[in-house]
Amino acid sequence: MKKQLNQSIKVVLIFALFLSTTFNVFAEGNYTCKLKNITQTNANTLVFDLWMEWSGTAPEQQFHSLQAGINFDYNAIVNGGQLTGSYISGSSFSGFSSSQKNYSCKIDENSHQFRIAAAFANASNAVTITRGNGIKIGTFKITNTVPFTANSRPNFSWSFQLVGNTTTRTMVSTYNQSKLGKDITVNTQHIVEGNPELNPAVIGTPLSDNIVKGNAKAIVSASINENNISVYPNPSSDVINVDVTGTEAQNTTVKILDINSRLINQTLVRTHEGVNTITIPVKELAAGTYLVQVSKNDELIFTGKVQKK
Repeated sequence: MKKQLNQSIKVVLIFALFLSTTFNVFAEGNYTCKLKNITQTNANTLVFDLWMEWSGTAPEQQFHSLQAGINFDYNAIVNGGQLTGSYISGSSFSGFSSSQKNYSCKIDENSHQFRIAAAFANASNAVTITRGNGIKIGTFKITNTVPFTANSRPNFSWSFQLVGNTTTRTMVSTYNQSKLGKDITVNTQHIVEGNPELNPAVIGTPLSDNIVKGNAKAIVSASINENNISVYPNPSSDVINVDVTGTEAQNTTVKILDINSRLINQTLVRTHEGVNTITIPVKELAAGTYLVQVSKNDELIFTGKVQKK
């Protein structure tokens, strides 16, 4: 009897050790997934970027695959039309293997959830999830058959619930020291930057008027400048200067638009590492409010406002 008890205890201990080891492999995942640059590009098109970065204490891991369930307020913005979801080809991180640059995505017709699935990568060609800015999974688009409802908001949020076959939950799988583990990452590691008002007086502006982190909100300014860009003087009567700080040489475009998003001036320059000052004449412009948009390598990174005296 004592021998059988000892054997039972051994089995329990081995099983507990297995669970502990398994949990450690899976729990090492510590990722931050972000929806950012949420922008209305015209009256019936909305785009957003999906990024993922590594924020754990363990060694950086390699990206295997991602499935994302993104909820949003379909009924608030649809305006009697029909919404479709798609991936913008060529918008993902350049280091991905060719198979991972194509995504399966759609808006489910029943749940109205935006569902995204990334292709799997082998351990031999999986890219490292970096700290800091991380890697760009891709840019995704919602298109309406009619203009979005005026002054509505999409209210994006990450999903972690399964409802039959109509929704999907967000899951990340990675390689860690040649082992494959799956993590269902929790709300606090998922961020939605911005909840723009659709079809207001001005469109084409990535209005990040709040940052949603799990269930917490922090109100910030309408234009988030994460790229060390400054526009001055403001207000101005003759010229405006746009300081762009870069880490490498790249094509930079500065656009001036009126309050109705009509293009007034476009300047394309080759910027280099360090601070680059781009001077744009505004003396001939009528007094009023104008938008300043800065793009690097055709990716919109900043929108601000300037007053012309």
